[in-house]
Amino acid sequence: MSKVLMCPPAIPESASRAEKKIYEALKTLDFDCTVFHSVGMAKHKNKVYGELDFIVISQEGVLCLEVKGGAIACENNEWLYTNQLGETNVKSESPFQQAVGNMLSLRDHVRKALPNPSPLYHTQFACAVAFPDTVFKQKLIDFPSQLIRDERGGDLSQFLRDAYGYWSDKSLEKVGIRGTSLSHVEIDTIAALIRPNFSGSLKLTTIIDDTEKSIFAFTDEQVEIFTAQLENPRMLVTGGAGTGKTILASELAKKAAAEKKRVLFLTYNKNIASKISVDLRSDPNSDFIRVAYFHNMLESISGSLPDDDQGTTVYYETTLPERFLAAVRADSDLLKPYDVLVVDEGQDLLRLTYCECFDALLQGGLENGKWYIFLDEHQNLYNLQDLKDGKEFLETLRPAYHHLITNCRNTPQIADYSHKMTRIKKARTMKTDGPSVKTIVYKDASDLRNKIREQLKQFHSQGIPYGDITILTSHRYENSPLSELDAFESVCALQKINENNVAHLLLDAVHHCTVHRFKGLDSKVVFYIDPPSGKESKDRFINYTAISRARSVLVVFREG
Repeated sequence: MSKVLMCPPAIPESASRAEKKIYEALKTLDFDCTVFHSVGMAKHKNKVYGELDFIVISQEGVLCLEVKGGAIACENNEWLYTNQLGETNVKSESPFQQAVGNMLSLRDHVRKALPNPSPLYHTQFACAVAFPDTVFKQKLIDFPSQLIRDERGGDLSQFLRDAYGYWSDKSLEKVGIRGTSLSHVEIDTIAALIRPNFSGSLKLTTIIDDTEKSIFAFTDEQVEIFTAQLENPRMLVTGGAGTGKTILASELAKKAAAEKKRVLFLTYNKNIASKISVDLRSDPNSDFIRVAYFHNMLESISGSLPDDDQGTTVYYETTLPERFLAAVRADSDLLKPYDVLVVDEGQDLLRLTYCECFDALLQGGLENGKWYIFLDEHQNLYNLQDLKDGKEFLETLRPAYHHLITNCRNTPQIADYSHKMTRIKKARTMKTDGPSVKTIVYKDASDLRNKIREQLKQFHSQGIPYGDITILTSHRYENSPLSELDAFESVCALQKINENNVAHLLLDAVHHCTVHRFKGLDSKVVFYIDPPSGKESKDRFINYTAISRARSVLVVFREG
């Protein structure tokens, strides 16, 4: 039985679908080899920086496999690559030129790293190209068809053997000798030259930068939902923290706006509404999108008249919705219903009285209109009693139902800690490893002050800007343990996050927010102060929400 060593042992979720197909196929090769995925090359022959999709090192030599997914076309000597979202990338360099350039650059890199003389200097190098999503029938002058594998597949092991053989024949033709084969020891030697194993002290900023790279990439399941909305005018999308609900909601809003549809994007939280509003301003069709937090939307239409119960739970849950509905029923000119409704933080907004308001805001109502509602039941901090009724009502309208399962925000370490603290089922993580979650126990207020200051200075010395750090507490700043501490004096400034500044936070100040107001947002580094015990469901939900705000680094401070 052949031994195929895959490096890494699992392909990152951020890899393209095409690369995933080839990765799985390479695992089944019938000869011994070491396979590397996604190897960067700082010293490339033809460009400042190059990336090799796959490198296969076997007894027959070293082979570079270039992978191109989606649809491929060539027009006017330019190569067009179209992905699953219909986005087209244009390049002047063909995939075949790219494959040959990678092969020659890798050969030069290995030769320069070898001692002189070395029996490995004449190792056979080869390259090939794979198009796993399309059929490629064109005949090329500069690249033979036996080095091209398309979606019709075939025996991949034999395809690679043929590629080795082709370049061995070329070597004999050009320089009079064939490349040499490799022993198992020599395979390991070449592998170490390409991607050496090493240990050393990495700056925290380097680790964070590495774990941040895949955050804004669509996962496969997000692409699936983005595509599914073309056929489903009503969708209920659930998913845990970090599964990309807000990103996907924003993309759906932009797509509808591009079709000149009037879009209403509603949230429960003021801060996330402000952040999304600013983020969407750069979209060329932003004039078609209105972003608002739900209660402000109702007040903007019905008016905010003085009430004895204004600002109370009764006002927001009953009085305001009833006033809004009465106003729009009495005067149809008050509101022109929107073509598309997008709701984020649906777990806080799905109650029957609010659904009546959604119905009035949407052209065709909830039954016949176009809507997308995103929710995470485990972040339900305000709507514990009524969420079930709201969901059951929506389900009578038979929307398409999708569940996101890939956490594309948090590192595995943060996801594991969240599960340990809350016992809430964790989503599959997609990112590379990050630092372990740090728990710091303090004795009293003075000790907390000193330990926060110590951590801030330590992080800053590691290259982390103060603006990348957010401190979360269960209570407002003035009611938190921080209010009586000069924890930031002579270290850095402190900025309290609100709806007016959330989209323009200072880079040289540490930020503070309550867990409730930070829902839907995230930060590279989170300091979480005094998490509740977690004995009650609400406490578990608060901890789950707070912990999942940290993208790369989490530090928990608790009294003890």
